[in-house]
Order: sequence, then C-alpha cells, then structure tokens
Amino acid sequence: MKTKHTPGPWVIERGLPFMVVAQHGGMAALLSDRKPTADDMANARLIALAPEMAEALTKCHGEFMAIEFLHKIDCSEALADISAILAKLEG
Repeated sequence: MKTKHTPGPWVIERGLPFMVVAQHGGMAALLSDRKPTADDMANARLIALAPEMAEALTKCHGEFMAIEFLHKIDCSEALADISAILAKLEG
C-alpha cells in the first residue's frame, strides 16, 4: 500500500502540547494544548496505532483473497470492508 502519511511507528508525546509523533521524527497529530483527559489518552492510543493497523489490514486483504481463491470460501463482505477502509487511507 502506497501511503502519503508520516511513516510509523507513531508514539504518544505526553508533554504540552499533547501530540502523537513519528518515532523517527515528524508530528503525526497535535491533540491538545492542555493536560490530556482519559478520553484524550484513549484517542491518542488509537491514533498512534494507525500505521500498524493500516499495515495489518493490507496483509488481511491479501490473506482473505488467498482464502477465497484457494479454499473457495466467500470473503467478499470482509474484502469489501477492508477495501473501503484502505481506499479512505489512500485518499
């Protein structure tokens, strides 16, 4: 999958401002200029995992395609969902 986002892994930087940054440099998301709440932390964890989730979805897409082809198991619903998400990631 060709992406336009800052490459991962992303990590949470808990200072002020509160943000998610790429481990190798670059800001991925500025979340807040105040002390983070529990909801802010939950959102930050979700955002920080985005590159890994995108990579996992890409792998799942290929695996589901192989399952359909090799085992004649209908994975069309899962493939459609994954394809829609990956299309949103690519813009």
